[in-house]
Amino acid sequence: MNILKVIKSVLSEPTKFFKKVKKGKKNLKFAFGYHAVLYLFSMFVSFLIGRFVMVPLLSSNFGTMNNVFTAPMMIGMYAAGLTLSFAFAGILHLWILIFGGKNGYVKSYELGAYAGTPSMLFGWIPVIGVIGGIVWSTALVIIGTMHVHKIKKTTAILMFAIPMGILLLIYIPMYLLGLAIQIGLLG
Repeated sequence: MNILKVIKSVLSEPTKFFKKVKKGKKNLKFAFGYHAVLYLFSMFVSFLIGRFVMVPLLSSNFGTMNNVFTAPMMIGMYAAGLTLSFAFAGILHLWILIFGGKNGYVKSYELGAYAGTPSMLFGWIPVIGVIGGIVWSTALVIIGTMHVHKIKKTTAILMFAIPMGILLLIYIPMYLLGLAIQIGLLG
């Protein structure tokens, strides 16, 4: 498989793509490599934006921040992210099994790796990319769960929409509180 073709297929024809994942042989090696390449891209772009946009911007408000993004820190974060991809797939797999999922862990890993495509490609874009990446990736997890694990559409939507809604209900007030403190409305 070609990574660029998979990206195009995941983003433009997710139903067709995830039906192929379900029918295809278990392919943990490719899914991990795919995730590793996209995660590296995401970290590299985030590093560049952090180093050349955010650090100068924040340094003007909070003093010098030259050592915020060091190479050893980025390498450590990359290695941790790759290692944690297996744990996240395990959590995803357990969640899917609770709702009657029909395939094994490797298919859940593949599902998570491919569904994360929008987040890893576009998550670095301030505000729009983060929200769009989360919403788009969640939609892909739902579509993938329906096809890879034979979960009914309504169940697949609810099993991811409800936790996502709860997280947003927690996150949005915290974000607004932090923003209010930052601009001086509170504290």
